Amino acid sequence: MLRALVPVEVLEGETVPQGVVDLLGGADVVVLGYHVIPEQTTPEQARLSFEERATAKLDEIAAAFADAGGAVDTRLVFTHDEAQTFDRVADEDGFDIVVHLNPAMTDDDLLVALHGSVAAERIGSVVGTLVGDSETNVHLLEVAGPDADTLNLLDRAESALLDTGIDPGRLTTDRVETETPIRTISEAAQDVDAVVMGERAPNWQELVFGDFEERVAEASLGAVLVVRPEAAVEDEADDDA
Repeated sequence: MLRALVPVEVLEGETVPQGVVDLLGGADVVVLGYHVIPEQTTPEQARLSFEERATAKLDEIAAAFADAGGAVDTRLVFTHDEAQTFDRVADEDGFDIVVHLNPAMTDDDLLVALHGSVAAERIGSVVGTLVGDSETNVHLLEVAGPDADTLNLLDRAESALLDTGIDPGRLTTDRVETETPIRTISEAAQDVDAVVMGERAPNWQELVFGDFEERVAEASLGAVLVVRPEAAVEDEADDDA
């Protein structure tokens, strides 16, 4: 069973769209409720003030996932740095997918954006397991730079996706070359309900401007699901053994 981490800014009115709930219905989901606190406030102080209200909201979200038939658990954190918290939890507990929420999403159409040195087979396998025998359509899009013609991401992801048994009639493919991958992916995302991407090692531009996946999420209407490398998930499982 796939494991999915769904961070929710629980005290700021953020909710989980029904499309995310439906898409992750067969996964083992952890809803990570979080609230960013000022530097001068300790997590213990925040819990005294906000825990009851935040827990009630988390219970509502968990009930929606349970109604969809999935396994669900909740956690609540008060943090000074949400990105650092997400990375720590994902690293500790071996999640296959981390979800960046956005307000609008159904589960009718997924864009699987392949860019950079990502594990294409892993992404294809996870997406195939995720959509299963649903009616969700999948569009594989390789977004390549002018010189990046040796990775063959599209064929590798398509082969792995078809190996999961998905109906080929639900799958379309495309490949574009561009020098502005975030813009290209974001524009393509306007026509679909959610985006799936592979986790990438950050380069210097991402250290300055922010993670590639986060920048795509900021420019998208639907949720962005980030597939983590299989090696990272296996390493964390070994650590827990």
